[in-house]
Amino acid sequence: AFLQDAGTKEAHWVITGGQPLPPPVRKAADFKPGAPFPWAPQFRQGFLAPAPAQDLAGPELTVVRDEATGGKRHLVLHLTSPRGAAAAFAFPPDAAGVESAIVGGETVEPLRPARGKKTWNLGSLTLPPQGIDIDVTLSATAPQTWYVADRTPGLPSAGGALANARPDWTSTGQEGDVTMIVRKVVL
Repeated sequence: AFLQDAGTKEAHWVITGGQPLPPPVRKAADFKPGAPFPWAPQFRQGFLAPAPAQDLAGPELTVVRDEATGGKRHLVLHLTSPRGAAAAFAFPPDAAGVESAIVGGETVEPLRPARGKKTWNLGSLTLPPQGIDIDVTLSATAPQTWYVADRTPGLPSAGGALANARPDWTSTGQEGDVTMIVRKVVL
């Protein structure tokens, strides 16, 4: 995967999983072990290598409504991808205390990793061009740092050498080769 921070333009090649990297891939870039996604549980490890920054717009998460009553906070957010990604997600921190969420008119449930911690992935794999609304109730009323990311298939052209270094006996994982742009937002 290609992962770039929309604010800092810092970019990385990312390989998730705990298996040793095949020697040709290890030689193709300066991979180091690490946690590739700041919003993911820390036990999700992978490998990261510096990548050249690309001129790609980051996803946007804007506040439509923000109300605090009875010790709870109610946010209505609007998630869009200016670069037209079909998949986009908002990741609230645990400290936000998400109590309920509606994404694009549908109630969503938290993910429950094996380690017993609730995590929330609020977004869409079929993001319409105009974006979607996210309606959340939070137990925390103070502002929190969220992450928002969008994802498109394929790597930037700069990733060609890395993709070509992958031996025939390997395959891409889950979504395949993807480009992700991520942004931190304080809500």
